[in-house]
Order: sequence, then C-alpha cells, then structure tokens
Amino acid sequence: VDWDDLHKDEKWPTWCRKMFEKLDIDKSGAIDLEELTKLLPPNMKGQRTVNALRMLREVDTNGDGKISYEEFMQMMNAQDEFELVEFDSRLSSDSLGDSFSDALINEGGSFGDSLD
Repeated sequence: VDWDDLHKDEKWPTWCRKMFEKLDIDKSGAIDLEELTKLLPPNMKGQRTVNALRMLREVDTNGDGKISYEEFMQMMNAQDEFELVEFDSRLSSDSLGDSFSDALINEGGSFGDSLD
C-alpha cells in the first residue's frame, strides 16, 4: 500500500469515516479501551488489554481515555506511516474482516469501497 497515494485519493476521507464508524462499536463517537480490546485477536491470551492500552496511549492525544474521530484522523494522516502500520499490525483480521491496510483495497484492486 502506497500511503502517500492513499492520502491524496478523494475517497480517503470517506473511507476513514467508515472505518472509524466500524471501530466505534457502541456508536458513542469515540473508540474506547473495550472496543480496542475486542478488535485484537483472541489468541493474544492475556495480552489483549495490554496491547489495547498501548494503542490507546499512542493515539489518544488529549488523554481522555478514548480515541476521538479527530485523533483517529491525526493517526490516519500521519506523515510517519509507522504509526499507522503499528496500529494496523495489532488489529484482528477476524474482527474487521481485513486488517486496516487490507481493507484499504477492495476486491477490484482499487481503494475505497471495501467497507460498505
């Protein structure tokens, strides 16, 4: 995945909004620790909460214990793609159907519509 090209794609903001809404399981407008924990693979045995806390600390810039849409977009638009790859690598493909990066590309090989 070429992150520079994705950030320039006109579908990027719409895709990010759809991904955020999918991650915000309870539709509260923020992603909390419980939601992050549910997204992690069940085979992490005892490490799910630790990894979810680590993810939360990395993205929660205002320290309220949740990831707001604004914080999510800061992560998604980060110039340092390591932050997004690090977040992506912890998510469960079972919970999202695809990892973050895989979900960026639909079956037709183009960006954007894979979260419908």
